[in-house]
Amino acid sequence: MAQQTTQGQAVDLNTASELELARVPGVGETRARRIVEYRKRNGRFQRLDDLRRVAGFSDDWVRAMRNSIRV
Repeated sequence: MAQQTTQGQAVDLNTASELELARVPGVGETRARRIVEYRKRNGRFQRLDDLRRVAGFSDDWVRAMRNSIRV
């Protein structure tokens, strides 16, 4: 199970549920759903920068979230 950022650890994009992802500040329900849908269609994220392939994730957003999410 993925760790939550409230415990000071980043949430794993490849193992976190939609609910866990949605709880990360800056992610929310819509982005969490997009992450899970992308993962189902394309498989595991190989690196954090792969998030740029998901609708709604800009370079700036990915940079800002580096401490909250991981692969």
